Amino acid sequence: LATLEPMQCELINVVTKDGVSLQGVVFVPQKKAGPSTRSARSGQTPTAVGVWIHGLGSNFYGGYTRLVTLAKHFTKNGMALAAINTRGHDIVTRAIKQDRRKKKGYRSIQAGSAYEKFSESVFDIDGVVEFLRPRFKSIILIGHSTGSNKAVYYVSKKTLQKKIAGVVLIAPVSDVPMVQERLGEDFQEALNAARKMVKIGKSSELVKQILPHSIYSAQRLVSLGDQGSVEQMFPTKEFQGPLRLFSKIKIPTLVLFGEEDDYLKVDNISADALLSAFAKNTKSRAFSGTIIKGADHSFTGKEEELASILVSWITKTP
Repeated sequence: LATLEPMQCELINVVTKDGVSLQGVVFVPQKKAGPSTRSARSGQTPTAVGVWIHGLGSNFYGGYTRLVTLAKHFTKNGMALAAINTRGHDIVTRAIKQDRRKKKGYRSIQAGSAYEKFSESVFDIDGVVEFLRPRFKSIILIGHSTGSNKAVYYVSKKTLQKKIAGVVLIAPVSDVPMVQERLGEDFQEALNAARKMVKIGKSSELVKQILPHSIYSAQRLVSLGDQGSVEQMFPTKEFQGPLRLFSKIKIPTLVLFGEEDDYLKVDNISADALLSAFAKNTKSRAFSGTIIKGADHSFTGKEEELASILVSWITKTP
């Protein structure tokens, strides 16, 4: 397992614009004795921070080896790294939401990937961005898997994109093929049932047809399994249409795939084909794309290479 290098680690609590409390961590270079100056060297005040946005059903501390390796490389090169839980962390959980009508001033709400509403991820990302802006000059969003969908959705909004210096999309693949494989013969029946539930006002109820092996509310299954949903913005073997939201990104962009990504195997599509689709649709003023040989969806055993690529791109990108 990766071990922590000398660095400062701060646990943080972020309150979003709609009042949801989210927890996370910020790694910064360990301060050296004497006055600090702003510089891209370890031990001095960092000006740039990367914000790790986790994937579907994960959390900010998921992939421990990857997180610690990234933190080591970032802080060694004078940068900070933040990782935050979105309200979709884990599968089923609870979150605290401010509510002045309650005596305690808050209430508990359903959360987790089974219940989250994709559109609300904007509140989560903007919450941590606003939390970090007073401390850091440059903020780089780093989305992994479904975190990439959320990062693109956030920066596709012009006023929010202005807050971000760059965006990194790691394993930005569609969830549709994987959801289809997981549900098997039950997929279409479950998706049709979920659509009907949404229409009759039962969008937050669980889809019984897929219990207990899969847990999704009706609106969540539609968002994940319907290629026409806003969330499913990335290409698949069957869908090669224009990447409408991705094409709105003007800031520097890095798209990174693992050559042996599990999701690509399910869809029977290559990393080269997907990377070509992104390159074709980009409007970024500085676009880069990379494929790490032998890497899976989580970059198991390739954490050092992943971290080196990210740090190099961030330090060299204007």
